[in-house]
Amino acid sequence: MVDRAKQREMDRVLYKKFSEKAIFDVLLEEAFRLYKEKGWLTVPFIIEKEGSKYLKKPVGRWNKLKDGEISLQEYWQSLSIKEELFVSGIGIITGKASGVTVLDIDDPKKFEERTGLKLEELLRRSLAVKTISKGYHLYFKYDSETKTGTYQSLGFDVRNDGALAVIPPSFCLEEPPKEVVEALGLSIEVDGPKYEWVNDGKITEIPEKLKRLLLGKEVLEPKEGEKTSIYKLSDDKIIRIAELFVPLWKKGYRNSLTIYLLGLLYKSGVDKESAEKLLDRITTIASDEEKNQRLAQVRYQYEVYLPRKPFESIKGWKGITEILEELKAE
Repeated sequence: MVDRAKQREMDRVLYKKFSEKAIFDVLLEEAFRLYKEKGWLTVPFIIEKEGSKYLKKPVGRWNKLKDGEISLQEYWQSLSIKEELFVSGIGIITGKASGVTVLDIDDPKKFEERTGLKLEELLRRSLAVKTISKGYHLYFKYDSETKTGTYQSLGFDVRNDGALAVIPPSFCLEEPPKEVVEALGLSIEVDGPKYEWVNDGKITEIPEKLKRLLLGKEVLEPKEGEKTSIYKLSDDKIIRIAELFVPLWKKGYRNSLTIYLLGLLYKSGVDKESAEKLLDRITTIASDEEKNQRLAQVRYQYEVYLPRKPFESIKGWKGITEILEELKAE
């Protein structure tokens, strides 16, 4: 009598060792071709599961492809056999590279509550994807003013220039959907989630209200006990905060204070313009000779560095308190 548990385990081993190339040939190659015809720049992804989370990793030197340093053909030729074998997904390089700005909605309920927008209506009007994490990706025409970033208290991220978004028919290698198992002739009894197109809607402009929120032109009143993810500091608050930081703005600590202060402001939901005004006031009053370099950090931290870091790992207030302890010890 065949031990079904052992058979399934053997199938999984064979699946992972020998069948992955077939996944690309059978299921993904056509999708890559169709996306290329759309003018989208795509890269292969490895999608694995760790606990309850899905880890999505772009394969190869996609940054060089994005920046035009290598051609699509050179990119594919640079992949190792191992990288090719474990591919089970496709990602689009968002932003100008593919002509799209993508809204990644992780928490649909929070998105509706905080923005006042109806997700159902957006899903009817916009090209959309349902993700393996039960969220949604909404596709809009590329908007150069909208920056890649994380808006946790609004329930979404923005994927624009310099970012990626996973697209159908991607799935997790360890939890293949039923049709994948059948296409490869395997006897694994699983039917995992996958990325699916919700509709074939048109790619439209970003809704005006949403764009105003992203640009900090519209401010949401925070709910009780909650901080909104985008808000402006009043001139009075800027003056009062600056008064607290000027005495700390000593040589040898200024660069670290800049980074930690920007981290704190970013995590608290203060918009980039307010952060710049605050830093400008502090550096002016403190006669900081490297004022311009400090101000240049605002754009870099807000638009490049911080949006790519895990939110919980951003060192804001903790870093500031460490400096306070050092200053106290002097």
